[in-house]
Amino acid sequence: MVRADFHCDASRRVKVNRRSAASSRLSATALHFSRHLRRKTEGDLSRDEITQEIESMNDEQKDGLVALFWIGRGDAEPAEWERTKALARQEHDGLVSQYLLGQPNAGEFLTEGLEKMLEYGVD
Repeated sequence: MVRADFHCDASRRVKVNRRSAASSRLSATALHFSRHLRRKTEGDLSRDEITQEIESMNDEQKDGLVALFWIGRGDAEPAEWERTKALARQEHDGLVSQYLLGQPNAGEFLTEGLEKMLEYGVD
């Protein structure tokens, strides 16, 4: 069940090819952004650089990034991955980077979402 701002009630488990370039890039990107959003140290990406990186992603990758954030925040479960990505596409207006950068604890939630997905067996 996706709660808070977004709702869905159907779920199904979908295995993603662990060797897929798209899923590997999404995992690497989520981990990369979560590190930079969680702490500010020399060499960290600027807000503009993070915005550029996110907005250079294709729509499927952006949807996946939002889905990881929602899963990490507890709004959805890993078993709802495909449904949550579809919901991200439907419910999101505007720039994904603005949405994510405007959320408190975005880095922690991206990290938590990625960890939950890896525990579930989806990469």
